[in-house]
Amino acid sequence: MCGGGHAHVEPGTNLCTGREGRESVMKFPTMDEVEQASREQLAYWYRFLPPGVTEEQKPVMDRLYKRFMKLGGFDAELSKKIGLYPPE
Repeated sequence: MCGGGHAHVEPGTNLCTGREGRESVMKFPTMDEVEQASREQLAYWYRFLPPGVTEEQKPVMDRLYKRFMKLGGFDAELSKKIGLYPPE
């Protein structure tokens, strides 16, 4: 459950609700950041960025997905390493 419309958050930032309903701020990556990210970082973004993206963010999410899948996507070890909830 991630939401938008949080006036107190800078543009380009998303609020994600983690375990116990606490919110954490996650900055949306740039295209350059996606291009230079490790498989682990891509996995983290893929798992924890909210699904509702803006039209500006859609190409970045599409590239993130394609690059992550090309690098092997998730396996059990990587999934366990990053966990099911974003860090608090």
